[in-house]
Amino acid sequence: MKILQRLADLAREHDVVFVLENLNTAVDHPGTPFALASDCPELVKAVDIPHLRLMLDLYHAQIGEGNLIELCRSALP
Repeated sequence: MKILQRLADLAREHDVVFVLENLNTAVDHPGTPFALASDCPELVKAVDIPHLRLMLDLYHAQIGEGNLIELCRSALP
């Protein structure tokens, strides 16, 4: 969490936006952090700085979790 906070602070300082993207561990990215798309919106909300946003990758979400409709609903503002 501290790393995401620091990245968001750097983004704000340089007036850019960083995105957090979920990646699946089952097929394409074994061992990667942020594998569960359902966790990513909560991480972005916890940092609460507009310069860190969610890029919800539906391909990776379907492989890792499925249930895309509910996932999209929960990620909406």
